[in-house]
Amino acid sequence: MAQKKIVQKKSKKVEYALTQGKQSNYEIQVTVTTAQMDKYKEKALKWFQKDMKEPGFRKWHVPLEMVQKRIEPMYMTASMLEYVVHDAIQAVLDEHQKTQFIWQPYDFSPEQILTEAKKWIYIITFKLDVYPQMEPKDDKRKKTKIEEVKVEITEEKKKEVLETIQRQYAEYHDAKKIDTDTIARVKIEFFDSENNSIHTKSSYIWEPEFKEMPDLKKKLTWKKLDDSITMAYDHDTLPHFLHFHPKDKTKQELSPKEITITIADIKKMEIPELTPDFIIKIFGADSGLTNKEELLAQIEKTLVQTQEREILQQHLDAYLWTISSSFDTVVPQTFIEEEYKWRIKELAKQLGWEKWLQNHLESMNEQKRKAYLEEMKKSTEKSLQKFLILRKVMEELQIQGVDYNNPLEAEILLYEHVTGKELPSQKYEEEVPAKKEKAPATKKKTTKPAKKKDPSDKK
Repeated sequence: MAQKKIVQKKSKKVEYALTQGKQSNYEIQVTVTTAQMDKYKEKALKWFQKDMKEPGFRKWHVPLEMVQKRIEPMYMTASMLEYVVHDAIQAVLDEHQKTQFIWQPYDFSPEQILTEAKKWIYIITFKLDVYPQMEPKDDKRKKTKIEEVKVEITEEKKKEVLETIQRQYAEYHDAKKIDTDTIARVKIEFFDSENNSIHTKSSYIWEPEFKEMPDLKKKLTWKKLDDSITMAYDHDTLPHFLHFHPKDKTKQELSPKEITITIADIKKMEIPELTPDFIIKIFGADSGLTNKEELLAQIEKTLVQTQEREILQQHLDAYLWTISSSFDTVVPQTFIEEEYKWRIKELAKQLGWEKWLQNHLESMNEQKRKAYLEEMKKSTEKSLQKFLILRKVMEELQIQGVDYNNPLEAEILLYEHVTGKELPSQKYEEEVPAKKEKAPATKKKTTKPAKKKDPSDKK
């Protein structure tokens, strides 16, 4: 969409031209004469004057000529431009009240021009975003349905989680050979075609690895300390824990032909029994879990909630993607930049701290780093588009009490409203037990005469 000049106006304070842009924004070009700029200069000097201290002068009374000498020109110019932009934004907001501007200017470009009349003028250009109006183009959103969320938790899955919990609290004892109830620490050595050792790493092998590679279980069962096995290296058929991924960059281009697995240590796992004492010790008395059946019920509830959220996300993404063509959704640049900064900050947290993120980015070449950051920006814009559509649809459906700072809550409300169904996890919501009324305290007998009953009292 080509840029379109909307208005050129001269308000009481500034003269400006307003031009509509492509990215849900407007470009504002402010024209300021030398005389006007002198007034902004005086404003800026008075702002600096209030905090300036000079021997022999009271606060706020240092002469402006002295203030100007003390302030660096770059700070003076920045302060003057700040006043110009403030007045321009105020004029735009006052004279275009129906447009929802976002008061966060960006892309500043000041310049000084000599006119044909041999007079200097100042042109300050900047941009302001507007909140997208998102007028619907069709009624597709009214006909589109959200697929029902259905969850199925197998007994095998619950048992797997239960066993994982038990293993977390298992005790380990030295063992002489590998068996089904042992865990082994192994040394994995990689060799090239000339039988040269090119990389060594350590790993643990036990039931999960044996499930992933049954043939490995046959080869390692009954093996003892320092025993080893050798096999051909095939990246496509071997499980991930046997892959060649050296951290040393000089080795990353090498090609292993064989691997040798040597047993370095073997431990036998002693799995704890699920007694009431063990369950209460692990989960606490406040959890309300006292036996295996209650623990399994809690595991099922947790699995349902986890699976439910994944499926809900998939169904809502499909729904919002389908109805997205009903709107011209242009995300303001301000939104993208703010969300992008937040994501970079969160990524730094995940990696540990900002220097780690810097090192992570520096480890890439320039092309890969640029592509990585560009992909993050695209992902940010796509996520914001989804949010804007979600919000617009919920406003149209008049869904009240939505906390948009809690995306999951908003998505659940939309799902329940459109489908007319509750999510599967709702059946696990615990009912608040009714409070037991305290029995009235037994009064001590006294020597006072009993109060006579009123004859009108009903028994």
